[in-house]
Amino acid sequence: MIPSQYVDDGNGTIWLDDINCFSSENKLINCTYSIDASHCPHSWDVGIHCYLSCPTEEDEGSTENKGRLEIYYKGEWGTICHTRFDHVDAAVACRQLGYCSGQMIPSRYVDDGNGTIWLDDINCSGSENKLINCTYSIDASHCPHSYDVGIHCYLSCPTEEDEGHLRLITGSTENKGRLEVYYKGEWGTICHTRFDHVDAAVACRQLGYCSGNTIPSNLVDDGQGTIWFHNVDCSGSENKLINCTYSIDTSHCSHWHDVGIDCVNCATEDEERERERERERERERERERERERERERERERERERERERERERHCVLCYYSRCSYLNFIFLHDLINGVIDFQQLLLVAVSTIGVLEWSSSNGT
Repeated sequence: MIPSQYVDDGNGTIWLDDINCFSSENKLINCTYSIDASHCPHSWDVGIHCYLSCPTEEDEGSTENKGRLEIYYKGEWGTICHTRFDHVDAAVACRQLGYCSGQMIPSRYVDDGNGTIWLDDINCSGSENKLINCTYSIDASHCPHSYDVGIHCYLSCPTEEDEGHLRLITGSTENKGRLEVYYKGEWGTICHTRFDHVDAAVACRQLGYCSGNTIPSNLVDDGQGTIWFHNVDCSGSENKLINCTYSIDTSHCSHWHDVGIDCVNCATEDEERERERERERERERERERERERERERERERERERERERERERHCVLCYYSRCSYLNFIFLHDLINGVIDFQQLLLVAVSTIGVLEWSSSNGT
């Protein structure tokens, strides 16, 4: 059984609970079970891991699938010490299990076994069809179970065309989400160390988009399974992410470091032409708005000129009105002998000068 935290939540009805089998049944529904699963959330959904082949006692040297590697030897299952055990030896063990290849898992990520540690110093050439056909030592007395070997077998061996395929998972839209790569026959994630917008752009172009950028890891749903790549570093000219430089040592990476990207769709030529036409229409609308603003400014200048002309007409009327009034007074005084003609002339000249000064100052 796979731990529930590594199983994607299902949806719909949860049909069965409390299943209890004796292992002799040929169908799960022949086991005992309860149909009252009202207390079960989908976070408790069952996941299983099936073996491609099952060893028998006659199959001396047979091994388990994925995880801690155990070998049936001298009638008893036991573990293998990791001294000298490498990816070549892991590949032989995985091929014996029916897989195409595999790699070693660091011991710190392998649960300690118990019982006998059968083999040590295994050294395979890579051509063997069983691990027990490789050279090895049966003196493992110095090995504790913390040195037990673990292997990771590939579910299938991809062709050259399949290797390095990418996909986006669990994004809010199809062009964004967690980035996964198909490698060694299995989908897995990428560690975010050194992964930047240049690497994201390469990945997005491989997926058929124009470009893209990274998404902060705290906004990316955690993946599961293998973390394949670490320290991805692209120049920007690559057409596939797998053509960039990278490391496959991801032992220090966890799934909360998984890379997420946000890709930008490519516009077609028609869409680009339409966008350019719309931009030109907007520029023309702006030019028309500017022309209207200029017309309004001209109307305001004309109104100001009209106000100036009105002030001038008002001053001229005042001038003549005042002159007529003074002429009447002077004529009256002259007739009545209050002033003589010479005095009248002097006063008139002075008065006209004052009126002209008043007119020029708008009063």
